Amino acid sequence: MEEEKLQRLRQSKFKQQELPAWRPITLPKHVVGVCVIVGVAFVAVGILIGSASSGAAKSDVVRYDTDPACHAALLQSACYLGQHDADGTPLALKEGVPLDPTCGLRAANSTASKCAVNISLSEDMQPPIYVYYQLGNFFQNHRRYVPSRLDKQLRGDDWDSEKGYRDDIESKCADAGDTCRRGHASHRTNKTDSSGAPLYWCNPCGLVARSFFNDRFELLRSDDSVVPWTQDGISWESDVKHKYKNTSGTGNKFNLRLPEEDALVTDPDFIVWMRVAALPEFRKLYRIIHTPLKAGTYTMSITNNYDVSYFGGEKALFLTELTSIGSPTPELGYAYIAVGGCCVLAALVIVAKEKLKTA
Repeated sequence: MEEEKLQRLRQSKFKQQELPAWRPITLPKHVVGVCVIVGVAFVAVGILIGSASSGAAKSDVVRYDTDPACHAALLQSACYLGQHDADGTPLALKEGVPLDPTCGLRAANSTASKCAVNISLSEDMQPPIYVYYQLGNFFQNHRRYVPSRLDKQLRGDDWDSEKGYRDDIESKCADAGDTCRRGHASHRTNKTDSSGAPLYWCNPCGLVARSFFNDRFELLRSDDSVVPWTQDGISWESDVKHKYKNTSGTGNKFNLRLPEEDALVTDPDFIVWMRVAALPEFRKLYRIIHTPLKAGTYTMSITNNYDVSYFGGEKALFLTELTSIGSPTPELGYAYIAVGGCCVLAALVIVAKEKLKTA
């Protein structure tokens, strides 16, 4: 009986791959129809995005890393001096010691690293007004950069053993895991830097966290009064509540941080930075202004800590109103129109080729 069942199974249509099947036959007229529909839809969406973006008041993109005063201020920054040797070579390249993202917190009140650039508004801007910083030639989408982070560490979770903690750091943060110049006393490694100073297990570890953008800004009116703005709402609520937590007072045995490291991990600016960008030129939200701005010239005071010169990067600032689709992105509209145009062009090529066949 069992042998008969096995025999029937072997001879079944499923086993013999004889089940009924259907395969679409793509005739030229079907392909042309799909290309035209997709092309028209994409062009329409691109036009809508472009018109929405053009309706928002915005400032020009103001680049400041090439400004002579800002470059001089950078060379006086405690962050720059602590992370470069005498000839200006970054220690991150020379010795493998990663950048210190907390140095900006310690240098917040420094005046030596301050500079200013003017931002002109050609028309009045209504709240909410979004202030962005922009970086160029910075590849946050690099295949080694994106996974170089330890989310369990950022969430404030703990480990069952010191070995497990360090194994995870070495696994997830191989490029920036045990080479930090500052850290909790229990995280001291057996390594030292070139000066003989001890090195520590990084917390937070990884290239994303250690390359945190730590320039700071303040917007001033023509009478030198400060334009009020807020950090509230610049980062995702789910990130703030669940993904980036303080570890002090939690009873953790191994996931321990210095107070300044706890302040860094829960900083909304840091949380925004940790959501990596897809393109090498990107903008990240810095502040939101809830008061109107009149047309005119404003001054952006900059605490210049972040060096982009050694990798050929660019730094800029940008102010904009919110549109019906969010931040104005005319480039996205152009991309939709280009793709739609290519689809329509492909349809025309197919039609022309079929005409030549029948001629």
